[in-house]
Amino acid sequence: MTELIFAIFGTMLTITWFVLAAKGIRRYAAYVNVLDGQEYFVKELFGIGYYAIELFQMELNGAHFRKRLERLTELRGKNNASFYVRADLAAQITYAVTLLPFGLLLAVMTGEYAILLLAVILSVILAVYVEYDEDNRLEKRHQSIKREFPHVLSQMSLLINAGMPLREAIESVASRGDSLFYEEIRTLLEDMKNGIPEYEALQQFALRCGIPEVRKFSSIVIQNVKKGSTELAYALLELSQEVWRERVNGVRADGENASAKLLIPIFIIFGGILLMVVVPVLKNMNF
Repeated sequence: MTELIFAIFGTMLTITWFVLAAKGIRRYAAYVNVLDGQEYFVKELFGIGYYAIELFQMELNGAHFRKRLERLTELRGKNNASFYVRADLAAQITYAVTLLPFGLLLAVMTGEYAILLLAVILSVILAVYVEYDEDNRLEKRHQSIKREFPHVLSQMSLLINAGMPLREAIESVASRGDSLFYEEIRTLLEDMKNGIPEYEALQQFALRCGIPEVRKFSSIVIQNVKKGSTELAYALLELSQEVWRERVNGVRADGENASAKLLIPIFIIFGGILLMVVVPVLKNMNF
């Protein structure tokens, strides 16, 4: 009886998969072609997930999706963030809708219900990995920006303190490196040249970088730009000193954490040596 129920349920899910695939894969081909095949596993099937989102009228405005939108704005840019939120959901639905029905049918056909459990676990892993991979790349991005920011801020504060206008200081600093943060500075400069107001360009710059230090820098500059304050150089020098202090404290904390982590293998090795010495001694003792 249980096998019959599973067989019927698996057949229904398989038919649903074929319907979604037939209507969705070609329909959403343009969306899928934009995605990077190295980031998205079997992206060719994502039309299934896209069509399911449309068919069931899924709204992407919950707390989870708002958080994803905020994080993907940093990683993908404001204009592309909503597209990738939908792409992630389509990927997750595709993995679940693809693995579960075929896993269920294989389990019924072979009598090995471990196959169904494996399909469930694999679909969960793939669904979680979609967001984990992006979060991991975002964290690496933050770390890269944090490493570069103190140097850039020092250069910019010195140039402005020497009397160079803000935009010229940004342009000078932007040409001094090729890392991720320097690319963001060049994007900031390009926005300003394209007629976007400085305060708005700086807000977008802080949003893309996504770390508190850059947000504080942007707030200081925006405040001085709007008020026409002459104290920008002093404020940036003060911020530069603060950022360097935090950088030193952060490096010190990382060193302490690394030292603490090194104790774990040391204790394991010590325990192994202790066992090698103690066990033979106890065997030779008569109790």
